[in-house]
Amino acid sequence: MKYLILTEKLESWEKTFLIQLISQSKIALSDCHISSDRDILKLIQLAKPEKIVAMSEFSLTQLTGKQSIEHWRGSQLEFQKIPVIPMYNIQTIARMYKNKLITLRDFSRLKENSERPKYNFILNPSFQQIIETLEFLKQKTIIEPLECSIDIETGNKTILCIGLAWTLTDAICIPFVENGFIRLAQEDAIILRMLYELMTHRNFRGIFQNGLFDLQYIHEKWMFIPHIHSDTMITHHSMFSQSQKSLDFIASFYCDFYQQWKPQKKKEFFNGE
Repeated sequence: MKYLILTEKLESWEKTFLIQLISQSKIALSDCHISSDRDILKLIQLAKPEKIVAMSEFSLTQLTGKQSIEHWRGSQLEFQKIPVIPMYNIQTIARMYKNKLITLRDFSRLKENSERPKYNFILNPSFQQIIETLEFLKQKTIIEPLECSIDIETGNKTILCIGLAWTLTDAICIPFVENGFIRLAQEDAIILRMLYELMTHRNFRGIFQNGLFDLQYIHEKWMFIPHIHSDTMITHHSMFSQSQKSLDFIASFYCDFYQQWKPQKKKEFFNGE
């Protein structure tokens, strides 16, 4: 048995609706076991599922210690090395039609053997690492067009850091203001000059999320405007105008591997880590 689907106790129409969703996702019903979310550990021992779908708050908390399906929906979590994917419950899907499309996308991800990619993220880089990476990217733009995702974090009306991602797994975060972070003003000037040369090159294709926010800060603080190729928020909104447009939701909808990151980020921020 491939998939164990844990729900609250379902009425007959709810179970029929769930079966229809599974069928529309082109998942074989013979591969699924739908059960109430009681005696979860015994169910897992007996069924030995390859993946678990948590469609109730109780099953999500029992298996992962997380709370709020609304927040964790679509994330690829784990219980004893078994993937756990939280999804909306049947009442939530039936109440709002747009949630059906989201759930179909979540079910389609079940069939994909998406493992956590091997990320190559350069965090807290040295000045030398920043220069080498920016020079590497600049050389790529000289040879061919380069699509690069850009995101800034702000606070106190200043740019705290900028992130650049040039592949699905390669990225760098360049800090400018951070506790315990020391860099010479001359080094910052060199970095900003290289960012300017890279991001205004004719072959640079910047990809933003709600880019108007980032661009107003870059223009005001750094006095240039990067070349813009697309904006994921606007692109998504043009196709699904009724859905959410936040970055975490868009990531949960399109990424082959997705895991909610915001709670961890907030925890670190408020703990001052």
